[in-house]
Amino acid sequence: RSVADDRLLATLAASTNLPVYVAEWSADGRFLAVKRDYPGGGLRSDREIWELPPVTEAVAGVDLMELMIRIAAGEKLPFGQERAAEIRCHAIEHRINAEDPENDFMPCPGKIESLELPGGAGVRVDTHVYEGYTIPSHYDSLIAKLVVSAGDRPAALRRSLRALGELKVGGIKTTTGMHALIVAHPVFQKGDFDTHFIEKTGLLAREKEAAHA
Repeated sequence: RSVADDRLLATLAASTNLPVYVAEWSADGRFLAVKRDYPGGGLRSDREIWELPPVTEAVAGVDLMELMIRIAAGEKLPFGQERAAEIRCHAIEHRINAEDPENDFMPCPGKIESLELPGGAGVRVDTHVYEGYTIPSHYDSLIAKLVVSAGDRPAALRRSLRALGELKVGGIKTTTGMHALIVAHPVFQKGDFDTHFIEKTGLLAREKEAAHA
């Protein structure tokens, strides 16, 4: 651990008024800080690239991996907080899973018989799969992140529909069609939705009907 790491742990201990020790530390800088005398309590800090970096990179116009490497090499950030908070566009990330929406999103492992990925301005696909790849049943069902960016939300939604329509995965079931139904729905386009959006709109039932049509 570095001096900066020890200072961070000291800050955590001071803020909780309880002793703090590192229960887990990994090579990429992740740690799990656990408060003694407080069973089950803890705080995990991930200083790593994780769930949504493509969206951050799109709206901020930066390469996070490059920045992490430069900082690890001892360089300073090439910009201040004002630049870091600058939003340049709107971005949407579609997490494409090998799941069957008409069967309660049951994972759908198997061989990808054909694959067509969308492209063009403002379209990014992060994926590890390829035509002929076999999706195992032992891991996360995520097969691709489709990230679409545009000048504003309406344009990003239109671009999303186009990109989702171009994304073709043969041989397995995916959530691509469900994403398209969501993006096309007037309630979603207005931005007036909550965590019960799927149930309220009956989109899952529509997906099942479309699959059997």
